[in-house]
Amino acid sequence: MNIASTKPRAALAARITRLACGPCDPDRRFVIGGATYAELYATAAGIRRCLSFSTRPDGVMLGTENRRLLMATLLAGLTGNFTVLLPHALSPRAFSRLHDLTGCRVGIGDHPDLFPPGMRVLGPEAFAEPGPGETPGGPPDPDREWVRLFTGGSTGRPQLCTKTPLSLLGEALYLAEKFGLDSGDRVVAAVPPYHIYGLLYSVLAPFAASAAVLDERPFFPGEIELAVEAHTATVLVAAPIHYRALRNSPLAHGGLRMAFSSASMLPGKDNAAFCRKTGAPIFEVYGATETGGVASRCRACGQTAFQAFAGVDWKIRNAHLLVRSDFLSPEPDRDAEGFVKVGDRARRSDAGGFLLLGRSDGIIKVAGERVDLDDVRQRIEQIPGVREAVVRALPRKDGRENTIAALVAGDIDEKLLFTRLAAKLEDHARPRLVRIVEAIPVSDTGKIDRLAVERLLRRK
Repeated sequence: MNIASTKPRAALAARITRLACGPCDPDRRFVIGGATYAELYATAAGIRRCLSFSTRPDGVMLGTENRRLLMATLLAGLTGNFTVLLPHALSPRAFSRLHDLTGCRVGIGDHPDLFPPGMRVLGPEAFAEPGPGETPGGPPDPDREWVRLFTGGSTGRPQLCTKTPLSLLGEALYLAEKFGLDSGDRVVAAVPPYHIYGLLYSVLAPFAASAAVLDERPFFPGEIELAVEAHTATVLVAAPIHYRALRNSPLAHGGLRMAFSSASMLPGKDNAAFCRKTGAPIFEVYGATETGGVASRCRACGQTAFQAFAGVDWKIRNAHLLVRSDFLSPEPDRDAEGFVKVGDRARRSDAGGFLLLGRSDGIIKVAGERVDLDDVRQRIEQIPGVREAVVRALPRKDGRENTIAALVAGDIDEKLLFTRLAAKLEDHARPRLVRIVEAIPVSDTGKIDRLAVERLLRRK
C-alpha cells in the first residue's frame, strides 16, 4: 500500500474491524440532537436481519439523505457482506439508470416512489431494534467490494466507481486524523451525503472520529447560518456556491473552527470573506469519485498550491495531472506505473505541491490558434456587472472546429457585454454566442450542471 508508510495495512484493517464491531462510545450522539452511536449500530443490525431472510442481493440501492440511515446501511453492508449502491441524484431517472446498470432488486430509503417498479424497498420503519443477544455481524473483508458510487450528474456520462473498506473507510480514517476531527466536533453539511465529498466529510470521517453530524442539509445562506448557530457547529462542509452566497450573510465569529470546500475551485475573494467573518480556515479539497482524495490547500494558512495527501503519488505529464494511491477505484485506466490521468491540467509549484490550471478538455483550437476556455471565463468575470460565467466549446453543424459560447449570470446588457469582450479578447478567442441568465445552473453537489448549461446555450 502507498499508505503503508503512515499506516501499515494490517493496522488499518484492524481499525476497520474495530469500527465494524461496535461503538467506541455508545452513548455519544452520532446525529446532533438525535440517534446515539448505540442506536446507529442497532439500526445496522436491523438492516442485516431484514436482508438475511432474502437471497443475496445484487447490491442494495440506497436512496436517502438521512445520515443515520445511510451510515447504518453502510455498517450493515460492511459486516453483512453486501454492496451498497449510491445514485448520483435522488430522482426516479437516476434510480432507474442505476437499476439498469446493476440489476439491483432491493432498496433502502425513505422515498419509495423513487425506486423502479418491482424492487423490494425497505423503509426506516422496517428496522426494529435488535433483540437480546443479536450478534454484531462478521468481521469485514477489507478488500471486497463495499460501496459503488454512481456518478454522471454533471457530465451526463454514467459511471460506477467501486470502493472497498480499505480504500473508502481507510481514507475516512486518514482524513479524521489529518484534519484533527474528534468526538467533540459537530458537523453541518450543505452538500448531500450520497456523493463522495459529502459521504467522506459529513458521514464517514465524522463516524471514524466519533463526532456528531446534523441530519438536515441546509442550502441557502440563511439556513446555513441558522444551522451553524443553532447547533453550535464546529465544522462546515460546503461547496463554492455556498461560500459565494455566504459573503452577504452575517456569520458569527468564533463558533466554527474549520470548514471544507470541494466540487469546483473556490474564488479567493469568497474564501477571504468567509475566513474574515468566522475566523475559521477553509480547507479546499481536491479529488474525484474515481480517485478519492488527492490533495488539499488552506489559503488562510499561507498555502497557494495543493499539497498531496500522505500516500498519494502524483506527476505531471504534458501538463496533465496523474495520481496514484490506495484511494483509487479499480475502474479507471492506469499507465504502466499505476497512475490514473485526472481530468485537470496542472503545473508544479516552486514552493512544492501543484497548481491547477483548468480542465484538460478546456484547451481548443479556433482558426488554428489555441484558446484556453478557462482564461476566457476569467476575463468575462472581470467585466463589471458579471457575477459568474461558464464558457463552452460547441461543435458547429458543419463539423469544422467549434463555436465558443458563454453562459453569463449578471446584470449586464448583451450588446454591452460583446463590446467589453472585444476590448479584452483576441478575435479568435471571443465567444460568438452569449446567453445572459439569472444564475448558472448547478447540481445538488454545487457543481456546474453541464447538460443544463448546454441546453441553455443551444436554446433557440
